[in-house]
Amino acid sequence: MVAANLAAAALICLDPGHGTPPAIGAQTEPIGPGSHVTKIKDGGGTAGEAAVNLAIAKRTGTLLLRAGYRVAMTRTGPTFRYGNGGNIARAQFCNVRHAVLMLRLHADGAVNPRAHGISTLYPAFHRGWTDDIYARSLRAARLVQRSLVRATGAADLGLVPRGDLTGFNWANVPAILVETGFLTNPSDRRRLQSSAYQWRVARGLVAGVEAYVPLRRLRMRSAVRRPSSWTRWRRSSTSGAGSARSTGVSADSNSSRSSTIVRDSASFRRSSSARASSRGSGGPSNPGAGRRPASSL
Repeated sequence: MVAANLAAAALICLDPGHGTPPAIGAQTEPIGPGSHVTKIKDGGGTAGEAAVNLAIAKRTGTLLLRAGYRVAMTRTGPTFRYGNGGNIARAQFCNVRHAVLMLRLHADGAVNPRAHGISTLYPAFHRGWTDDIYARSLRAARLVQRSLVRATGAADLGLVPRGDLTGFNWANVPAILVETGFLTNPSDRRRLQSSAYQWRVARGLVAGVEAYVPLRRLRMRSAVRRPSSWTRWRRSSTSGAGSARSTGVSADSNSSRSSTIVRDSASFRRSSSARASSRGSGGPSNPGAGRRPASSL
């Protein structure tokens, strides 16, 4: 029973960025619940990025499974197919699985080919959108960035709060986005396309996840007997999720579940009226000097 509870709690949702068919990627969607500001779903990313993101995600998933975590991936092949194909769908994929962390994997690009290094983005505070995941996302960002820089030796570009990223603003679970390097930098590109370096990145990501949500802590919590009222609530809140919570599940095999949105306990603090409010555009963009604009994240 303890092992079952542990497995159900520690699910990491990996989101290898891009891979959306161009016709769908060109469509727009609101950047946050109730927002009149829209962005395209997927601009395609830097040349070669979708393949690099997927390769790192697969290696990270392998290591997480070996460590005892459960893993769900928004895509396991070259094409992202879940739901309506946008970043709202990516967030919903992780929401319905009650992930302890949505780990979004990207590679950066810049006009200046000398730009290099690793950064981690996290949701800016926005009441009604990210207030319930802000603190946990920031903590995860700090731990993952630290572990990744240590594992790879790459330049540490620090943490970047973002209020304009659709995938953050629709998330009901802690979410971060890791820019694993610059594909526009020749040295970074060679490393990111190398299997050996991809494994180093994966090990750094897993070390960060282990620091953020240690299995030992989860085991101790799972061993505590839950009151019957809690059990009844969990049963009702997860009904309909079914096999979507299985180990190693991907969006590619579960596209029919796109209309099933199951909120986690934190999301109950977001009333429907709050989510439909007309709160601005979600905060200012802060993509960093010289970087490509993240118009579709």
